[in-house]
Amino acid sequence: MRLFHELGRALLDAGSMTWQITWSLILGFALSAVIQAVVRREAIARHLAQSQQTLQTQISDCQDKIALPSGCMVPAAAGRSRD
Repeated sequence: MRLFHELGRALLDAGSMTWQITWSLILGFALSAVIQAVVRREAIARHLAQSQQTLQTQISDCQDKIALPSGCMVPAAAGRSRD
């Protein structure tokens, strides 16, 4: 009898997790569809390009301010193939 109770509980938990994942996926896809229908693709691409350019500028500024020891370049050099 206890086995059936535990099995039922496990199935109930699995069903609950499935429902939680399903409704969040449905909501996410619905929001994505609404955004794609309302906002032009060019506007999104332009905004992402500006954000990426800003991020690259910030990274470059930080690299100029931080002096990295020469040992930090070893992993990058090790990844290169030798010809």
